[in-house]
Amino acid sequence: MLTPILPDGNKYLQIFIDKIRYLEKRFAYKMRFFRKVGLLIFISKIFCLLMPPKITDSIIWQQAELLMQPAFIRIVDNIRKLLDVSPWTGTYQDVLIWSADVSEETKNIVTSLLQELEVATPEAAESIRETLSDLPVPHPGYHLCLQRQEQRVNVDLWDLCYQVCFLNYASSQEVTIDTSLFDESGEVDWQLLDRKSQDLVSQIFGSLPDC
Repeated sequence: MLTPILPDGNKYLQIFIDKIRYLEKRFAYKMRFFRKVGLLIFISKIFCLLMPPKITDSIIWQQAELLMQPAFIRIVDNIRKLLDVSPWTGTYQDVLIWSADVSEETKNIVTSLLQELEVATPEAAESIRETLSDLPVPHPGYHLCLQRQEQRVNVDLWDLCYQVCFLNYASSQEVTIDTSLFDESGEVDWQLLDRKSQDLVSQIFGSLPDC
């Protein structure tokens, strides 16, 4: 009579536990990513108020609001796709953008106050905000940092978003919205938006230097 070979219960239980832990880590990573994207999307909606492009028409501003979020999403997704098959590695970095006339001393003071604000009590935070209201404050920026061996290239993601949303974008000039990115009903045409984002991202990767 043959004795059946039963699987080792402890072994399979451990495999199951390891799988659960792996999925938990993946979920935590994705949640951090989505929180980051959510914050950046929020920033993208207000960024046009803080920095270029120059928007003086309320209709253009409303159209830009509709385009900025999906443009950012498609740019990041197309970057991810090209990084998957590229010898270059990419990381994202928050940066501070200052006006050209701000001194290094003032930058250091403001940076220190902003860091204190993050951990300040409500009473101290109010005092810090009052001090900051009389000082030049930097605008938030977001860069893609590409690296391959000793080569490094930084890409301004907001500038990429503007190139997607506007026609022949130049930071020093008043902008015109790319109305071809809307369909007949006034909704964002995601296919055309993705195609334009893909073309711009492909141009960046295509222009990267050979090591």
